[in-house]
Amino acid sequence: MSTWTPVQPSARVVQHHFVNARVNEINKGSGSKLKTDTIQAFRTDPILQARLKGYSGAKKDAYCADAYERLTKILQSRDLTINLKSASWFTKENPYDSYAQMYQRAMAGGRMILDDSDQLNPAEIRVAADDRVTFPTHWAGAQGPAQRGLRPGNQSPQAIMSRMMAGKKLVPIGGNTKGVLNQMPRTESELVGYESPNIRFDPKSKQVFAALNYGRRPHGSSTQYGNSYLVLNPKLKVDAVYFPEDTFYIPGADSQVSFQTLGAVFLKAKPGMRGEIINSCFDGVRLPDTSLGAELMEAHIFQPVTFASDVVELRLEPSSPGIMHNARIFCNKWKIKLSINLL
Repeated sequence: MSTWTPVQPSARVVQHHFVNARVNEINKGSGSKLKTDTIQAFRTDPILQARLKGYSGAKKDAYCADAYERLTKILQSRDLTINLKSASWFTKENPYDSYAQMYQRAMAGGRMILDDSDQLNPAEIRVAADDRVTFPTHWAGAQGPAQRGLRPGNQSPQAIMSRMMAGKKLVPIGGNTKGVLNQMPRTESELVGYESPNIRFDPKSKQVFAALNYGRRPHGSSTQYGNSYLVLNPKLKVDAVYFPEDTFYIPGADSQVSFQTLGAVFLKAKPGMRGEIINSCFDGVRLPDTSLGAELMEAHIFQPVTFASDVVELRLEPSSPGIMHNARIFCNKWKIKLSINLL
């Protein structure tokens, strides 16, 4: 007698259910309130208050309502980008056909082993932050529609989270008790790092980290991750979720806004970033390069990012002849526009 094995949904299906649930929740559930609260934030912002001086109440309301619509459209038009280090990508010919997020890169022999040697993304902190900012707290106790078997339909928040959450407490393996790696593993027996305690977790279901270059900064959204960057296909913007700074510093998913409610990122932002948004989007100033997480408008993409269909341009800092050569090969292969960023 054969053993029946339940069919597990693909990562793409899980991502689709997440986007369908969460983006619709933002747009339809809180979209009107986000707009109203953002308009109120415009009225009380010190910089904008000075511009509204002498306006009547009705005129202030009209100005702020128009400002929300204008800000939303301007942000929607800005480039969605991924910064990169040209030496890491093009010292050798790049053999990949898609962008892999950290969870996919951690796959080794059918296991996800998170390396903890990246000082910009310490494994335990990064994983905790990703789960915290992805799933709103009210999802933990929410019930989805009742259904049987594999019949299509909206999935419960718990079902989605069970496939997408790496887990609150990572499991150290290979004697890695301090969370520090001195060398990369060479063989299966030398694997060192962290595993997820969630046996249902699918690494491919996690988000791709990008950013909205709202300030049209010369070298992309954040030079912390490199001075070259990919410009992504605008279609990826629609189902992404956005944050008013690096998600390392964000307490939870309440900071999320959708493409449709992008103007509300002003409401979620701290005073410093509000000033940057006013300068860049209201006054048309091109902001200088930054490596500060507090000035980043992070975006999470819940679908694969393939080079052939999802990248429209590579803006490359001037590099060595070998790197430039390999970058040209990469762009020719995937029909990506190559620009040398001389700014």
